[in-house]
Amino acid sequence: MCCVVAVATAAVVSGCRDGERAAGAREGKPSANAVEVPDLIGMRYRPTQEVLAKLGLRWGAMGTPYIQSKPLPDNVRSTGDDDFITDQTPSAGTKVEPGAVVRLRMSCTTGKLPPGEVCID
Repeated sequence: MCCVVAVATAAVVSGCRDGERAAGAREGKPSANAVEVPDLIGMRYRPTQEVLAKLGLRWGAMGTPYIQSKPLPDNVRSTGDDDFITDQTPSAGTKVEPGAVVRLRMSCTTGKLPPGEVCID
């Protein structure tokens, strides 16, 4: 069962595998609003965020409960911006409903990280 947490005036769904599946590819025929998941493997993380946002899809790193729906602003830099996408779920070509979550695995090309920081892949 999904866990829905109210934050201020927005509802956030966090760490919910069933919710991800329900928002994504459903059994049977996709709706007329369904979008095709692009092939993201080999792309850098920053442009990947922009592609997914334009399609109305959400994303998060594999193995984490975190989900994003908007790319970081241009004036904000992330250590993962230059990482490459090495795996994705659902796979390219899958039809999903808008708002579905695409889970990504990144290459973690950041090199040596400061003490206490880890690269989540």
